Amino acid sequence: MSSRPFLYKLKQHEAKKALLVLRHFLSHKTCAVASMFLISASLLFASADAYNFPPDPPPYIVNKNIHIVISSISPTKTIFMNVTKYTPQHFLKNITIEFYEPIMFASFIISFLSDKPPNLSAPDNVCVLQYYYIRTFVELEDKVVNVTMNFAIDRTIIQNKDVKEESLTVYWSHAEKFQKCRIKKTVNDDFFIYLSASGEKLGYFAVAGTTIFLQKIVTITVTVIIVATVIIYLCRKFQLKHVLKNLRRNLFGG
Repeated sequence: MSSRPFLYKLKQHEAKKALLVLRHFLSHKTCAVASMFLISASLLFASADAYNFPPDPPPYIVNKNIHIVISSISPTKTIFMNVTKYTPQHFLKNITIEFYEPIMFASFIISFLSDKPPNLSAPDNVCVLQYYYIRTFVELEDKVVNVTMNFAIDRTIIQNKDVKEESLTVYWSHAEKFQKCRIKKTVNDDFFIYLSASGEKLGYFAVAGTTIFLQKIVTITVTVIIVATVIIYLCRKFQLKHVLKNLRRNLFGG
């Protein structure tokens, strides 16, 4: 889905909000303030074409897009988005975005993805439950200093994916490689696991965890390596060359 058609709808949406706020001002006979607001709104809509979104993800991996427009009467450095209002069935519940300077309006697109884009490497050795792509105007992205996302993950999803509960984490990427976000785990209940993840910028996000099967494979592999290392050390120490030769033949075929 292209961002350009949405930008036209965005202008209409913001215009309606501006008129509602203007009506509020006029009802309180604050005509001077209303006039200033009207002038500011006119300048905003006149220059709206200058605001662009980053490139869209490939359409074949987009399951759903959510468009959220935020406008404020007074400048603010913190914006809160209630994602549950737009998609109550999903485990991403809300997002708080902090800017280094106050803003009065912003528009965000949250894309729920079925897979990562081809230019990104997947997080290593984990099972990804969900990918996201969160973006705003290019002109605003550099002003973001912190992004906090809160999740309520259904335990049924975790069980179906065979994911270890304690391994759940969130990854973030703005380039080619995912890295872990700062994670805070809150009190869980019988139905959900609650996570709070923080990063410095918008971009691609992935909720993931280690599967029980993969954890067993890793544990077995590490154990074999440790045991083999100890045996080789003991053989060399006590000059048991024939034992070492047989061990190498059995392990490495040579």
